[in-house]
Amino acid sequence: DLRSSAVRALATAAPRSPAAAHVLLEALADTDRDEFHETVAEALVGLGPEARVAVPRLVTMLTDEHATIRAQAAKTLGQIAGATGAPVLPLGRALSDPDSGVRMA
Repeated sequence: DLRSSAVRALATAAPRSPAAAHVLLEALADTDRDEFHETVAEALVGLGPEARVAVPRLVTMLTDEHATIRAQAAKTLGQIAGATGAPVLPLGRALSDPDSGVRMA
């Protein structure tokens, strides 16, 4: 898909870029397609500390109606926390999710 290719290209061309982080954040808010969210989330993690700007949006995604989106948000929050060293307290919310895939993320 063209949008996924563009996201990957942006993350590759502008690593650790605050501007890229904001563009990816907009892309994350722009759709509810699981595959696209996964691509954007992977690109965000690749930005390292700049990905912190996505934390509030990812925290919101922890309450999405789709378990796959909640799981991707939990996984990405954990990876961002690991990359930045910053705790993400709402991540604990995923541990009590009714879906086992979200809890395992």
